[in-house]
Amino acid sequence: FFFFSQSDLSYLAKSERKGYLLKRSNSDFNLWRRWYCVLMDQLWCVDISGDVSRAKCVKLSGMIRYREGYKAPDQLQIIIINSSDSKSHFFRAFNLIDQKKWIQDLNIKTRVAAENDSF
Repeated sequence: FFFFSQSDLSYLAKSERKGYLLKRSNSDFNLWRRWYCVLMDQLWCVDISGDVSRAKCVKLSGMIRYREGYKAPDQLQIIIINSSDSKSHFFRAFNLIDQKKWIQDLNIKTRVAAENDSF
């Protein structure tokens, strides 16, 4: 985790793609927690609920995959980010429209990150 100051949060607020996503717990696959996510050169997942803001950073040098819900056909798609740390991160949006926008923007940022890594 990273700890954030107010100026850090102000910088992240300049992002065009930001909002709440549900992130699946790494320890309990049935538990989804709400995180405020900000897409910049990386995906920042910020928890602003406590006295001190903390964040997780997901590097976007892997690939983005998505699929329909596997338990129920009407379940929202799940975003899977395979980042450079060889971990899979599971996210989903609260509605299908936001989900598609997040997937589109994540794909663009991941392509840019891959191009930058190749230089």
